[in-house]
Amino acid sequence: PAELLEVTSMNGINEEILLTDDLSNLEEEEREEGIGRCNLRPSATLMTCFLFIFLAIVTPEFEPTAKIAKHYANGQTFNDYDPGKPKANMSNAYEPKLTIVKPPPDLWLPIKATVNERHKVIAEMCLFPTRVMLNHAIVPSDTPMFKDLVQRCNGTKTVELSEVFDSNLQGPSGFIFHEGRSGSTLFANMLSSSPHYLSVSEPSPIQSLFSNKNISNLTSSERKQLVASTRGVIQTFCNAGSKYFKKCFIKWSSVMTFYMDIVMEAFPETPWLFLFRKPVEVLASHLSRGAEAAPCLHYSSKERRNGTNLEQICAKNLALLRKAALASYKKTTEGKAVVLEYSRNVQKAVDTVIPRLFFKMETLPDELRARMLRISLKYSKARNTTRSFSTIKDGLSEHIETLEMKRAAIEHMSSLQDVLQLESIQSIHLLSNLALESEEKASQNPFCPDIPPEGYPFAFPLSSIGLNWSPKAISKSSRHMILNSVCRFNCTGEDAKKCRAYMKSEVPFVMTEIAGMKKLVEKWSPARIGKKLKGHRFLTEKNNNTLFLYWNSEKASALQNTTSAWKPPTSKSYIGFEEWYNRSKNVEREDTGTDLYYLHVTNHDKGGGFVADDFQDPINWLGLAENDARLITCRFGMPGITAEAHYDGSKNFVSQIHGERRWILASPFQCGRIPMYGKSHPSYRHAKTSWTNAEEMTQMSIDEDPMVFEVLMNAGETLYIPALWFHFIVSLETNWQCNWRDKSKQARSAVPKQTEAIIRSCQYE
Repeated sequence: PAELLEVTSMNGINEEILLTDDLSNLEEEEREEGIGRCNLRPSATLMTCFLFIFLAIVTPEFEPTAKIAKHYANGQTFNDYDPGKPKANMSNAYEPKLTIVKPPPDLWLPIKATVNERHKVIAEMCLFPTRVMLNHAIVPSDTPMFKDLVQRCNGTKTVELSEVFDSNLQGPSGFIFHEGRSGSTLFANMLSSSPHYLSVSEPSPIQSLFSNKNISNLTSSERKQLVASTRGVIQTFCNAGSKYFKKCFIKWSSVMTFYMDIVMEAFPETPWLFLFRKPVEVLASHLSRGAEAAPCLHYSSKERRNGTNLEQICAKNLALLRKAALASYKKTTEGKAVVLEYSRNVQKAVDTVIPRLFFKMETLPDELRARMLRISLKYSKARNTTRSFSTIKDGLSEHIETLEMKRAAIEHMSSLQDVLQLESIQSIHLLSNLALESEEKASQNPFCPDIPPEGYPFAFPLSSIGLNWSPKAISKSSRHMILNSVCRFNCTGEDAKKCRAYMKSEVPFVMTEIAGMKKLVEKWSPARIGKKLKGHRFLTEKNNNTLFLYWNSEKASALQNTTSAWKPPTSKSYIGFEEWYNRSKNVEREDTGTDLYYLHVTNHDKGGGFVADDFQDPINWLGLAENDARLITCRFGMPGITAEAHYDGSKNFVSQIHGERRWILASPFQCGRIPMYGKSHPSYRHAKTSWTNAEEMTQMSIDEDPMVFEVLMNAGETLYIPALWFHFIVSLETNWQCNWRDKSKQARSAVPKQTEAIIRSCQYE
């Protein structure tokens, strides 16, 4: 709207119906000390205290009043009040993992919307690639506003949206309204915690429908058209992606608070949140970037040109926003809206408001809650920087609060602050006692039918995998979300048929249990394996960094005899297990400054003959003849070691015996995006580009970004890797695994001809 006063009249807001006590005669320090407390001072705060007591006596249905009055009598603030049960703090040592089994599809979303002379909505649509939407969920602070996402879309088309929309289409799961500079972007980012939740901040195609609209002057048909257009464009957002999105949230710009009635008429059942903040804090934040950039001044250009006090204008405008929100709140069904004062401690909101208001759940699943709290630690508009709230003090007091701001806040906003705080407590209390209609169940496992579904295993861009969890990061706290679509089966129990079906289909999967593996894990504990290997030395690769790239000695000699400047990526020597194990434990303790060693033991090594005997039961159970698995190689990895991406010519069974490893795999059909060394190179079949730096690959084009997936392997589990599938491995701690390959004629004939053809077409020569 052009003029804020006009907007105010559109909604019929009457200043006389709200508390308008003049608090300008208070001293600044008195007002600061008195905000939100029942101190005996001649202020609106004192009137609020009397209001509490009066309501407690004459209004029995106002249930929380007595608690609030007692709460205030003890000198506690509104923000301290919590009607719910206390929740445990998120553990710093370990965060539950949120598993995502399928990436979002490429999406066509509107970036512009207009209404033509036939009252039809014309939308300009843009294609948002999978990587863009996935990265938005992984690090929402990199693309906090819809305009940031628009910069990354590719290809447009113009379509006409229907005036009448199917009522069965998914509507939004929640709206966020706010007064600006009050944490709304942070909340929107938290609601982006899963790729299955679409959270859009300040979408211009929707908001543009309201440009130059004076609601009070709209005819009945014009209002109906505006409501229908709003509904249509929002549904276009929320139903993109073939029902991939389980939730859809819209965070509006602050000015849209004046249009809440239209939005809620379009979606009367959608819950909403209004965020506000302490008056002086929000004034300081609005005015921190100067008059031209201050959001609260965008609606008052005439007064600003006339040189009116900017603090006064800003405070007046924010007061009108607050009144608009309160007016809409009064008309909203109980339990459908919450008025919330923003503070940097968002844990209360994550534990009370968000699950009940937007998810219809008592509490969020641990893995989703941990993701939200993790996202809240980063500055909401960091945009590819490492800026966090710790770098800007507490995120609230980073702006200078002047005397003029305090005076303006007292004159125009403080009485409204008391009303908002009262409604905040009431709305949270009502929400806490609301009967929940449904609960959303969190799924931690991929959907794994009897035969592999089309597109299995679902893949993600390599750069997104790295952005979500850098291969360089091995701590447990870093693995907050796993992009894992690999099925896990107990192959000795009810999933035995699935194991055979997936193996026959030549796709990767994890066998959580196979015959003899539990016993083998016990026999290969550090103490026991140390005794078995004692007195023998084994081939060991050494490097002063985490990158371990295979190289063939014979090809290396031939290459070094030429003019090539190639150098071996690692050195090779022989050491014993005890020495290796002690060094690995030192790496765990020191973390840096220590050379890394990768120990290899095979059943053909002197001192390694027992390996074949110990693996006899698993090999027999898998139906492999002893000569088919004649070489069993066990690799002992230190924390941080990475085995560079490569493929093997035969199918692979990899059993994790001790510790944990992370695998990143890719289909052979991704070979065009994975530059490899040719046959004459010492590192033949291995990738030229290290996946250790996967998070830096966001700079490459989408067509060059390999589509991959990841899986965590724990002791006792066996990973089946079909022939020619790419794999990259990270040792997350001191660990060892053993693998054997099926090189039988039957196994080779089972490799799909199409797979062999695609590898040949990549011409790794």
